[in-house]
Amino acid sequence: MDQNDGSGLDVDRYVVDSLWDTRQMFDALERRDDASLWEAARRAPSQALFFEDLRHQVSTTSYMAGMRKGRTDKVQFHCSLVLVPVILGKALLDVVDSDTVLKPAIKQVQGWLAHWFEHRVEVSIFNTVVGYNEVCLWTPSIMREKLERLAVRKTPTIAVPSNFDFHLPTETPELAFFVAAIHKPLDWPRIPEDDANENTALAGKLAGALQVCSSSAMPGTVEVLPPNFASDAICAGILRWIEAIAATAGIKRWDAQLVDQDLVVLQLELGDDAV
Repeated sequence: MDQNDGSGLDVDRYVVDSLWDTRQMFDALERRDDASLWEAARRAPSQALFFEDLRHQVSTTSYMAGMRKGRTDKVQFHCSLVLVPVILGKALLDVVDSDTVLKPAIKQVQGWLAHWFEHRVEVSIFNTVVGYNEVCLWTPSIMREKLERLAVRKTPTIAVPSNFDFHLPTETPELAFFVAAIHKPLDWPRIPEDDANENTALAGKLAGALQVCSSSAMPGTVEVLPPNFASDAICAGILRWIEAIAATAGIKRWDAQLVDQDLVVLQLELGDDAV
């Protein structure tokens, strides 16, 4: 997965802001050791605090970089992982998980996102939309590596598992995400105040880019949700995707089960078939 980033970057470091000792979490993420991470979670005095810290650690970072090319003085940049949920029909699946299909438009997409963020941040972005059938398999270490690749061009060391098959009927839409990082010197980047007009304008541009880049003769409609920090965007995308599935196939029954610390399985029964 190629990336597009906009500044010279070098040293990465973790930021720990917690009311309790998060050294075990820090060390596990440094080693890309998810098993130790979940063991630390089991021993944590507060599960709520642990997972709030974990969300912060995997999706934010700080590093030192120059403000302008050719300058030797450096400042601290703060960086956050952001996602843009996309609901799209199966005719548009050729734009998902492909480094080439969307690449001609990615610079424009990057510019549109920078405008949506009121040009208060720098934006780096992967050259494709990533399907939820991959995102659902991201462990904390994998998500951290996605951020580090966008933030400081760090080479990933963990192979992402093969995409999960949800066994959905052909008429149901798919969920995917633009995956980006936002960088700001000396302060943490923020999501702008909600603006329906700006959200609509960005959604139309991103949807149009996906439709134009697709090789499908009838790409159909695309729904684009506003950008948000990673975990919030994933949650919003899943909820809207379930609504879209219900609208197209009808959900007869459903059940959700906590299978492991980081795995919840949602089972939907659509018509005569359970998926």
